[in-house]
Amino acid sequence: MPGLVDMPSLVLEKILDDSSLQSEDLARCARTCTTLSAYAINKLYRDIPNLIEFLDAKLVPIHNPAETIEAGVEPSELTFRTSRDITPEDWDRFAPHAALVRNVEFSHHLSISADDEQINEAILRELCTPALPITSTSPIFPGIQHLTWVTDSNLSPRPFIHHTLRSLEIHWIFAHRRDFLGDLWQCCPNLVDINLRGMRADLWSVADMNSLIRLLDKLERVSISKTGISLFYPLRNRSRLKSLRLSCYPGDEFLRSDPQSDAFHVDIRVWQDLTRLSLEIDHAEFVTLFNIPRNRSDTRTPSPVLDLRTKMHDLNGTFSHPGSSRSIICVLGQQFASLHSLKIILPTAINLDIPVAYDFDDFAPLLNLHNMTYFTINDHLHLIMTEDDVKTLVAAWPQIKVLHLPNCPPTDDPRPFTALNVNSLLIFADNCPCLEEPELLINAEQIPPDFKRLKGRRFSEHFRRLDLGHSPLPDSLGPVVAFLTYVLPAAITLGCSGYQPRGHGRSNIHRRWNRVCNILDRVWWVRGTGSKGISRKLWHAIQEALEDPGWVTSDSDPESSSDDDA
Repeated sequence: MPGLVDMPSLVLEKILDDSSLQSEDLARCARTCTTLSAYAINKLYRDIPNLIEFLDAKLVPIHNPAETIEAGVEPSELTFRTSRDITPEDWDRFAPHAALVRNVEFSHHLSISADDEQINEAILRELCTPALPITSTSPIFPGIQHLTWVTDSNLSPRPFIHHTLRSLEIHWIFAHRRDFLGDLWQCCPNLVDINLRGMRADLWSVADMNSLIRLLDKLERVSISKTGISLFYPLRNRSRLKSLRLSCYPGDEFLRSDPQSDAFHVDIRVWQDLTRLSLEIDHAEFVTLFNIPRNRSDTRTPSPVLDLRTKMHDLNGTFSHPGSSRSIICVLGQQFASLHSLKIILPTAINLDIPVAYDFDDFAPLLNLHNMTYFTINDHLHLIMTEDDVKTLVAAWPQIKVLHLPNCPPTDDPRPFTALNVNSLLIFADNCPCLEEPELLINAEQIPPDFKRLKGRRFSEHFRRLDLGHSPLPDSLGPVVAFLTYVLPAAITLGCSGYQPRGHGRSNIHRRWNRVCNILDRVWWVRGTGSKGISRKLWHAIQEALEDPGWVTSDSDPESSSDDDA
C-alpha cells in the first residue's frame, strides 16, 4: 500500500507547509527517513523567529557568566560573549543550515535588561565586525527573502541585507545613519515590500527616502512613518503599488511648508492595482493632494482603492468645524468612489471632553460610495441622524456589514447627540441583510418599544454584535429587554461599552446596559421560536430577573400574545 513518502513531492511539501507542526515535530519528522527528512529540514530552517537562538545553536555557543558567578553582582557588570572566537570551520558548518533560511526576525530593546537581550547585543556586535566574511557575494543567509529588524540600539542589519531580499521590515531609529537608506537600493534591488518605522523626520532622511523610492522600481507594498508629502513625487512612478501606508506627520516645519504643495495633486488612478491606502496627514494637505479639479465632461475611471484608513491632524491650526470637515468629505466622495471600507479620524478640539455634533448633510457626499461594507469614524464626532436619514443611509449602503458611529459622548447627558430611538433599530434589521456589527447612539427612554411592529422583523443569523454605548435607558428596563430578545439572534450579540469622561471608570449608563446584557442572557431560554409576539412566559421571566414585579402592568402586555408565542 502506498505510504506518505509515496506522495508526489509537491503534495508532500504542501502538507508540511500548511500544517501546524512545531519545530520539535519537524525535528522528529527529519529523523524518520531520508525522503521525509529533506522536506522537514527545509521547513524547519525556513523561518527563524529568534535570530540569536539560531546563531547560538548552529554557529557558536554563547557563554552566559550569570550562570557561574556569585549572587549579588549587578547585571550591568556582566559580560556576555561567545564561548570562543568564530572560526572559518564554524562558518563552514553553519553554511548548509544558513542556505535554507528564508525569513529572519530580530528584536532587541535597550530598555529591557534581561540576560538574553544583553546576549543579543554582544553577538550582533561580533557579527557586525568587518573581519567576518559578510559581503554582497557571501552573506550570512544567501537565500534570505524577508527580514524583520526591530531595535532601539545602533546595531545595523547590514550583515543580513542581500539582493535576494523581497520584503524588509525595519523598526530602527538609526535607519537614517551611515547612509543606510542611500545604499539600500544597491543591496536590495528586488524589494517588493518595504516597511520602515520609527524613523526621524529630518531633512536628510526624507531626501534619502525619496531617492530610495525612486530607485526601487519593483515595489508593491510601502509602509513608512514620519515622512513628508514630497514622497508622493517618486511614488507616482511606482505603478505596481498595491498597498501604501504613510505617516506624513513630521516634527520639522520644512516638511509641511513645501512651496510646491499648493500645485501638487495626486491622481491615485496611476496605481491601477492599489487597493489599500492608509494615511496619517494634515487635513489641509489631504485636500490639496487629492482634490483634483473636474469638469462636467470628465469621464474618468474610478479610483482602484477599496480600503482607506486616514487619520487627519491639524498641524497648522487651520481646522474649522464644519467647513474643513466638509471639504474632506467631498474629496472622499468624489475621488474614492470604489471604496468598500473607510475608517476616518478627523481632527478634534484641544479639549477632548468636548464632543462635536455633525449634521447628516455634512456627510452626504459619502452616500455616493455605494459599495461600502465597513465604515467607522472617530469618537467625539457625533453624526446626528433622524430615522429618515437612517433610511437614506441604508438605501445608499445596502451591503454595509460594519457600521461604527460614536456612541459614548463624554458628557453626563448624551441625549442631545442622537435623534434615534429603540424602534430605529428595526430600520437596520429590515434593510441591511448583511449587517453584522453596528455601533450607534440611541435614546431608548424617548419612545417605548413598539411591540406591535415586531412581527417578522429581526437581525439575520450572522449578526455578531450590537453596541449602544452610552445610549440613555428608561427607568424600567423590562420593555427594552423584551424588545431586544426579539430583534437579536442571540443574547451574546448585545455588547456594552463606555467609560466616564476622562476615562475615570465605567459610567452609570454602562452599568445599566451591562445589567440588560445579564438579564437578556438569563431569559433567553424562554424566548421561543414563534413569530406572533412576545409571550407572557417571557414577560414573567424578565420580571423575575429584574426582581421588580411592578414594572409591567396588565395594560402593557401584548394583546394577542399567548404562552406559546415568542
